Amino acid sequence: MYGTGFSVWGMILNLLLILLVVGAVVVLLTRSGAINCESQKTADIERLNRLENEVRDTKKIVEEIKDKLDEI
Repeated sequence: MYGTGFSVWGMILNLLLILLVVGAVVVLLTRSGAINCESQKTADIERLNRLENEVRDTKKIVEEIKDKLDEI
C-alpha cells in the first residue's frame, strides 16, 4: 500500500507552496494599498497637513469677507 504513509518531502513541499501563496497575497495587497506601509502613512500625513492648512486659509478668508461685509 503505497501513498498512505507520512512523507517529509511532501510536507515540506506543501509548506513551501503555502508560504509562496501567502507571500504573493501580501505583495499584491501592499501594491494595491490595502496594507498601509510607511511611505503611504507619511503621504497620508502630508495630505492631512495640507488639508488643515487649506481649512485655516479658508477660515481666514471667510473672516475677512465677513469683516468687510460688516463694514458695508
